[in-house]
Amino acid sequence: MQTPRLDSQVSTERIFTFSMLAPWIAFVIGQGSTNATAVQIAGGSTNALAVTGNQTISGTLTVTGGIGQTSLRIRVIRIQTGAIAAGCGSTVAWSATLPTAYADVNYTCAATAVNGTYCVTVNSKTTTSVGGNVVNLTSTAASFVYVDLIAIHD
Repeated sequence: MQTPRLDSQVSTERIFTFSMLAPWIAFVIGQGSTNATAVQIAGGSTNALAVTGNQTISGTLTVTGGIGQTSLRIRVIRIQTGAIAAGCGSTVAWSATLPTAYADVNYTCAATAVNGTYCVTVNSKTTTSVGGNVVNLTSTAASFVYVDLIAIHD
């Protein structure tokens, strides 16, 4: 099968390039070579999408595969705490190791309890870990609490 390739220049200022070279497809759209937007969609086992340059997406961007646990800026962690006593205000401490260390502590960490009515606090951050407390908001004890954490680096 022949590989299609189309290069056309609408005017001296505008560039449109479409290449379909197995196993990936590439588009270059822009005004001159200094202001071009490049989008590459890789096929095969990687199924990666790469957008180069400073680009603004207007409209809706849908990601169906999720965001990896160790992307450059995002860390996703799920932990299970120890037991929490009955009584409103009872606490249990928790800590989690980041899947990949950050270079510094300039990141925001959001934590939420998955099972039950609890308040989760983040009290400490290092380049490799994060810690805090789970506060019981009911009079019922629990043998553990699941906590989901997302850390996003500035």
